[in-house]
Amino acid sequence: MILRIPIRPKPTPRPRAKKGQGAYYPKAYQSYKDELEWLVKQAWVEAGKPVTKEPYAVTIGVYKDRFDVILSNCWRDRDGLRGDLDNIQKGVLDALQAVGLIDDDRNVHQITISFG
Repeated sequence: MILRIPIRPKPTPRPRAKKGQGAYYPKAYQSYKDELEWLVKQAWVEAGKPVTKEPYAVTIGVYKDRFDVILSNCWRDRDGLRGDLDNIQKGVLDALQAVGLIDDDRNVHQITISFG
């Protein structure tokens, strides 16, 4: 399945916190996120609302005015590992930057990560 999402990509900011409140995102980002979710749902409906319940691979192309998202079936042995791949890769990139192997994770232009 291929979805084209016509929105200018923005990074997710760090959550904010106020004393006595839980974490929250800035209003501008929340508006962007709401619009992004609406556009993804619209593209999914236009694709016939297929549901992917098996393990799957996601490839995301990032352009200045859109995302292209490709979902395909994929099976990898998790070998007992828990957690989301996006959270696992964040820690690895942070460590690479902390020890000086890379100067800034903003300079990473492609990431390939999988279980197994």
